[in-house]
Amino acid sequence: MGHVSRRDVQRLIDVLPTIYAVCSIHSFPEQVIPEILKVLPSDFTTYRLLDSPTAISRSRVWPAGSHDPKHYEQAFGRHWREHPVLNHHLKSGDGQAVKVSDFVTQRQFRQLGIYQEVYRLVGVEDMLAMVLRVPVPGGIGVALHRDRPNFSELDREMAEMLRPHLTQAYINAKAFTEMRDALQLNGWILETLDQGVVTLKSNDQFEVATTKARRLLADYFGSVAGDRLADPLKRWVRSRAALVGSAKQIARPCGQLIIERGGRTLLVRLILEAEHKTLLLEERSVAASGESLEVLGLTRREAQVLAWVGEGKTNAEIGTILDARPRTVAKHLERIFQKLGVETRTAAAKVALTAAM
Repeated sequence: MGHVSRRDVQRLIDVLPTIYAVCSIHSFPEQVIPEILKVLPSDFTTYRLLDSPTAISRSRVWPAGSHDPKHYEQAFGRHWREHPVLNHHLKSGDGQAVKVSDFVTQRQFRQLGIYQEVYRLVGVEDMLAMVLRVPVPGGIGVALHRDRPNFSELDREMAEMLRPHLTQAYINAKAFTEMRDALQLNGWILETLDQGVVTLKSNDQFEVATTKARRLLADYFGSVAGDRLADPLKRWVRSRAALVGSAKQIARPCGQLIIERGGRTLLVRLILEAEHKTLLLEERSVAASGESLEVLGLTRREAQVLAWVGEGKTNAEIGTILDARPRTVAKHLERIFQKLGVETRTAAAKVALTAAM
């Protein structure tokens, strides 16, 4: 892992249980940002929904009260177009952690209007920013700022190790929030959700299991006996729960189990809250991963890769689904970009979405 030491890995391990325990998208930034700062200290930190670059009202700042909100909104709105890091993320669709120095020198940075009217006033001289590719238009930007230009390659590597966990934790929290909101409205609404829901007791027996969840479990794992999970799913649940707080969790985010059966795909997501376990089950068609995208001039495998890109999957996740190496997936993507005449994953995903309509 490059420059990352055992001590650095331990710092990551220490924050993951808290990050994965967040069960509300409404409190997600307030609970997650302090954990990020334990790994990557920052003098001034922003959390921004990127559906619109000028949506300053939808950004949050730490520490609170470190700037004049009205001035910040107005100044950022005037100068965001020259922001080197923000422009990179918006144009490339790439969420990887980048530094100001990747694009401009310190002297050039200080000459920008956004530095003179925004960052200079709050004492910012350096920035490291990443984007969480989550089900929010544009994703979520997390930017760390320091009062001196000293973000290192180690900082970047730590951010990249943390980013997939933050992304998965947000996806989990969003799914859990939707399920809990339905429960609070009325119990029967739970049965109308697109997702199947199973909550487990401490002995892994069902506490609640919706009709849809039982049907999906039967379809993909065989009959449900005694209100218990089938052995393969039980082993997966226990293995994912055991990852929390372990060194293995650094390389394996608490993601989802993906199973394909007869042209359909089952996504199983595990939500851990204190001693409680909740499974969210969602079935999707994988028709778009074959024939419907081959009309674009792609091979069957290229069409499958593009379909999963459209679902927001990373190369590693696509490799797991298709039983291929991430490097092989990257090669398929290179050919897909050439055939479609696009340069980014975002542009390719838009083509896939249009073709599937």
